[in-house]
Amino acid sequence: MKKVILFLVLVIFTQTYVRAQSYKNDTRPQFLKEDDLNVYKSDNISTLDIIQALDFLGVRISKFSIGKFDKKYNLCIMVDEHLGGKIIKTDTIYCGDNEYKFPELGISKLSVNYIDQIKIFTRIEKDKIVLLVDTYKRPDQIEIKYHKTDEKQFFMLRNYLNPIWKLNKKIPLMIYASSWKDGEGQRFCGTMNLSENDELTNELLSLTPNYFLVSYIVTDIDMK
Repeated sequence: MKKVILFLVLVIFTQTYVRAQSYKNDTRPQFLKEDDLNVYKSDNISTLDIIQALDFLGVRISKFSIGKFDKKYNLCIMVDEHLGGKIIKTDTIYCGDNEYKFPELGISKLSVNYIDQIKIFTRIEKDKIVLLVDTYKRPDQIEIKYHKTDEKQFFMLRNYLNPIWKLNKKIPLMIYASSWKDGEGQRFCGTMNLSENDELTNELLSLTPNYFLVSYIVTDIDMK
């Protein structure tokens, strides 16, 4: 009998609770809908904070506008390792054409346009640099192994300004350059933004003993 009474009490309580519920429009900010207790304090975190956090983890994002194309060309992205002022190794990250396909809104078929941007995600690890290159196509990834000549040696990223394409010309995008010995320690200093044939850029490249240059080249398509 006690079990029956307890069951009836539970049924009545449940029905009362259901009837007591009120459905209201949730007017809370989106960040509270996704994080009820505001554990992450996302309303107080800026884009710069996120970029700095990624940098703390060794991840950097670089975007390069390369200009407009008027026809189909070959496009290759590569990385050259420089050691002691000489190129000792070249790896190809991407080599194909400068076109990409995309779905237009409301149209089922794919349309074609020309690449105008190269985006590079980088992650620096203990003995390698991982590059993920995106050109609106499938991203391409490459691992670059490096060897330190000193346990205190470190590598830094520097980007080139205005890497606009020119036919048959290798256009630099970025470098990963090693520090150099300074007394008992290592140092790395110089211009933050690089330019070709620039005095400060040339000075930096002459001081660093080992660096990796990421660049691209545009060439005509052989129609034969």
